[in-house]
Amino acid sequence: MRIDDVFLITHDHPYHVVIAGLVERGSLRNGTEFDVVGIQPDIRRFHACQLEQFHKLADGISCGNHAAIMIRGNPRAVYKYLRNGQVASEPGSIGAHSRFAGAIYMLDRNEGGVRTQINTKEANALLIRDVPVPGSLSRSDGDWSLTPGERAIANCELELPIALEIGTRFCIRKKKRTIGIGIVTQLPA
Repeated sequence: MRIDDVFLITHDHPYHVVIAGLVERGSLRNGTEFDVVGIQPDIRRFHACQLEQFHKLADGISCGNHAAIMIRGNPRAVYKYLRNGQVASEPGSIGAHSRFAGAIYMLDRNEGGVRTQINTKEANALLIRDVPVPGSLSRSDGDWSLTPGERAIANCELELPIALEIGTRFCIRKKKRTIGIGIVTQLPA
């Protein structure tokens, strides 16, 4: 489940932190443990105390639905750790990476991209799971320019570790404008 929102409940309640987001795959049962991966340098394990789906308490949440999970723990410490863009997953199923290789496609002018060639150093952010992540691109063939409408293999380096797996899609941004799209094809061992 990608984490879209993090809430700190301030009224008198036994569990104070709630995460909400879209369940992209798999399922989670009430009372089970899960890992939160990405953005932070370490992976932490949490306990799902209460699940909610469609504004009703649920025994489990499943793929394709928006859901909320109440987390047990020190509310302030848990709230400071959680961020939008992290992923709640089954323990050990996904890892956080700051480097990867991807197949990219630069949008042409008719698709909303740029008109002229760009230097790979100009693409200053990647959009992964609706979260902008500062990073850089370099072509695997050593060329520094990208032409609109061109397909290429690029090595990407992010400033923050993000939960990635082969097949994760991303957008290439330049000054809040999408100029290219891509898919993760290789992760470091």
